[in-house]
Amino acid sequence: MSVIDELLVGAVDMHQHLGPSVIPRALDVVDGALEAEAAGMKAILVKDHQFPSMASAELARKSLKEKDSLHIASSIVLNHEVGGLNKAAVETAINMGVKMVWMPTISTENHHVEHEKGGLKFPASKKKIETSHRDYIPLLGDTGELTNDVVEVLRVIAKDESVVLGAGHGSCKEISAIVEKALELGISRIVVNHPTYMINADIETMKDWGSKGVFMEFGACTCDPLSTICNAEVSQTVSAIRAIGVDHVTLASDYGQVGNPHPVEGLKHFAQLLLENGFSIQELETMMKVNPSKIMGI
Repeated sequence: MSVIDELLVGAVDMHQHLGPSVIPRALDVVDGALEAEAAGMKAILVKDHQFPSMASAELARKSLKEKDSLHIASSIVLNHEVGGLNKAAVETAINMGVKMVWMPTISTENHHVEHEKGGLKFPASKKKIETSHRDYIPLLGDTGELTNDVVEVLRVIAKDESVVLGAGHGSCKEISAIVEKALELGISRIVVNHPTYMINADIETMKDWGSKGVFMEFGACTCDPLSTICNAEVSQTVSAIRAIGVDHVTLASDYGQVGNPHPVEGLKHFAQLLLENGFSIQELETMMKVNPSKIMGI
């Protein structure tokens, strides 16, 4: 077994895009789970921008070759397709065992502004969904304060200490406001996903988040040369992680898109790139095993 293969044993990938989905995916949740199980991974978390993954994750658990060999976690993303900042949807998801609740992603204004401004690529849905193209979901009001809908959703999340808050695709200003309010309400499991992609957080902001117990998640999808969505050099990710410190970072694949590596292979390649760029095995284990396990409580 290679060093990289050994790194995958016991690893946790908290960001996999698996089908069935409105957006075409390279593999479904069953195949994704079987590939992760074969690699000896500890856990995966299934993300879908438009539909909750609790049901598919539960069914995928039954497909494993050995019972409980892999933890398959689910999530809900609060975009228009689930009613946006919908307290009832969040409460239902939590009752069904959801692990991560993401603030809006593709329904934020920032998501679309950044893609248009930077020429960023994002997979298209199989068919246009009218509700996806309504007004963007506002996160901040006219005075710069979080909207009441955001705060009410955060209050629901705060009631269950096992639930992880994913910050979503808002602007750095919006994400900062969400993080601060979440901390104020006692939410202890917070992840800012791809902070340098789309969110454009600077080093000082990320260091501040990290000092407060927030984790920054860096995904292969946005900096791996094999990715069709790659928009950053690996060196940029390396510099950011070094500045923040590995104790405040998790690594994920963020893969599952058609045309990209499958999540397991993508995570392996990402680990290899970081190993070649000076990270030690111990540092990679911290970011791939220790930190995500801590966040997920597994």
